[in-house]
Amino acid sequence: MCLIHQQLTKHKSFELQANLFDSLSTNTIFQFDISWSIKQDHAGPSCTFILFRVLYFHIMIYDHRHWDWENQKWEET
Repeated sequence: MCLIHQQLTKHKSFELQANLFDSLSTNTIFQFDISWSIKQDHAGPSCTFILFRVLYFHIMIYDHRHWDWENQKWEET
């Protein structure tokens, strides 16, 4: 479920997602991931946090644009 979606600049947005899992839906007790993608669709930093197979948070700042692989640049919007 998306709790917050806020446009930051012309091409960037911030998003916070949170969910409560059924305890049988994942085998993860604890997980913390940080990533930063570049030169791909919706590129940007993200962080995922899962606790006790129940609580899930995903935070990201992403680019709205899609990456044009053929021309190696952002597609014009």
